[in-house]
Amino acid sequence: MKQESILADTIYKMKTLLLVNTGNDAEIIGESLSHNEKFFDEILIIDRASEDKTVDIIKSMNNPKIEVFEMGPFKAKHLPILNQAIATPFLDRFDFYTILDADEFIVADNFDELKT
Repeated sequence: MKQESILADTIYKMKTLLLVNTGNDAEIIGESLSHNEKFFDEILIIDRASEDKTVDIIKSMNNPKIEVFEMGPFKAKHLPILNQAIATPFLDRFDFYTILDADEFIVADNFDELKT
């Protein structure tokens, strides 16, 4: 029983990062970030040359947890390499990170549900 308590304390102290890939996602990005941000300490957006209002919407949220990298167009096969290159300087500050597309939502009500 005591071991479970120690594990729960450790999980709650974990520093978490969400990487979000965006590209012309103005219709969904606000809802996505508002929903998913509660699970993460920081959010790193990698925008793939959006031509709509995606970046404007993100910036208008004025959320200090969110940082945006605006990239030029590139092929989808380069995305994993790009994510790693951008995220590498950040990763040593985090215990856990995950990558989502702008239209993906974590299906949980709170962080406790992610533990199981």
